[in-house]
Amino acid sequence: MFLSDSLAWALNAYDVSAIKVICKESSQEKVARVFTEAFSQSWRDALEQAEAQHGDYDTEVHSPDQPPAEIVPRKDGFLISVGNPAILYRHGDYYDIELGLHALKAALDAMKEAFPAIQYEGCIECALSDVKSGEAFHCDFSTENVTLYDFIGEALGRILSADEDEIEPPLDYFWEILESELSCNEDYEETLRALFAYAAWIETDVLNDAAEKIMEIAEDAGYDDTEVLAELLDGLRSDEEEDDPDED
Repeated sequence: MFLSDSLAWALNAYDVSAIKVICKESSQEKVARVFTEAFSQSWRDALEQAEAQHGDYDTEVHSPDQPPAEIVPRKDGFLISVGNPAILYRHGDYYDIELGLHALKAALDAMKEAFPAIQYEGCIECALSDVKSGEAFHCDFSTENVTLYDFIGEALGRILSADEDEIEPPLDYFWEILESELSCNEDYEETLRALFAYAAWIETDVLNDAAEKIMEIAEDAGYDDTEVLAELLDGLRSDEEEDDPDED
């Protein structure tokens, strides 16, 4: 399940995109090394293609020696934390997302070819913008059908429950961007559904507070269907209570 466009914009600065690789602990380092080496090469190739197609790329943002990915060990394998894969060019005025995605997919394919038994699941959730316009971007990278991504849920739970100075940018920034995007996109329903889909990773009181803030944003913005939105929220809360094994 992808996030709403407004959530993708609000989370853009927190780099929540990732791919979880599931493999045996004994092969974790080997698998990670194959991916890292493959991505280093495919990323260099992507930058060369960007220069050939667009005339240049933003060297202040991109380096051939630093592909936008970091390996984070986990008990069941490792996480590839992915930065924004879009390649900026013409001094950052424009972007090419396809070249970056192709580089990432090439590295994943190389990893899978070297270790056929592994599985991976992940997604890109980010925002793209240039001098012409902006867009929320959602893309899946998984060997199996995946409904929810635990790293997205963990990120939402961590960000929404953080004290103001515990995260960077501060929590006020998240709500400022979310309010602005919700007012423009009016994807209130999609945003509420996405948050409740990840309820297992968000403390109940934190989730309810976030939902109430979204309702307040809708009311302040003069959203026409606040009654429908309230009914949806009641239904989502009821479903969550029924699914909670700790509820009496």
